[in-house]
Amino acid sequence: MSHQQRTINLPTVRTGPAKTQTAKGGTTDSVGLTPSVGLTPAQASAVTHPRGPLLIIAGAGSGKTNVITKRLAWLLTTGPDGSKLSGDQILAVTFSNKATDEMEERLDRLMPAGFNEPWINTFHAFGERVLRQNALA
Repeated sequence: MSHQQRTINLPTVRTGPAKTQTAKGGTTDSVGLTPSVGLTPAQASAVTHPRGPLLIIAGAGSGKTNVITKRLAWLLTTGPDGSKLSGDQILAVTFSNKATDEMEERLDRLMPAGFNEPWINTFHAFGERVLRQNALA
């Protein structure tokens, strides 16, 4: 089965935690898994992108880390067509250790304790991990 890659260009916007009114009159911030809360339409589209490759092209301050982290949480809790994924089915690759650490921290805040964590690595750490796990002795 072949999947077409989809590219989403995110406009450069600053997104902070948005407060949203709940049904019971309280407020909640945008770290919830409702894709549209605190996100632009393009960002919400990236979070809920159906199965297949997704490339996000965006500049500094556009909310890339927020979008990718919410996408990971969405895949783990809801997933495309309601078929949630396991952490060992997901790979997120970044360029810097700082981005990796930030994504892991944000995902930990979004997910319940004990969830099956996806691979979140830099390109180099991912390559090293694969080589170590599959090296010939």
